[in-house]
Amino acid sequence: MINFEREVKDPVLIEDMLKMFNIVNVDINGDDGYPYVVPLNFGFEVKDNKFIFYTHFMKRGLKVDLIKKIQKYVWNLVLLMIFLIINIKGIIMIIVVLLPRGL
Repeated sequence: MINFEREVKDPVLIEDMLKMFNIVNVDINGDDGYPYVVPLNFGFEVKDNKFIFYTHFMKRGLKVDLIKKIQKYVWNLVLLMIFLIINIKGIIMIIVVLLPRGL
């Protein structure tokens, strides 16, 4: 992070932000050198001021094999949005709809 003055440190604010996200992408380096990205639903809880994330997947398969082998991966949280572009009599309106968590 370059602008540390923008860093969010307040646990309550972090929790409120996390509640907005719908999906987590797990990014892993594949055997072929290319990224392997898997979108997953997730949940979280706060215990002793620490965030604990939960996700679900099979105990076997490529994703698990790569995580065990390489042991380096990244989580990216995704906020789902819909962009609506409406043209009414030559007036263009762009409407952004945030999809609530759980849809």
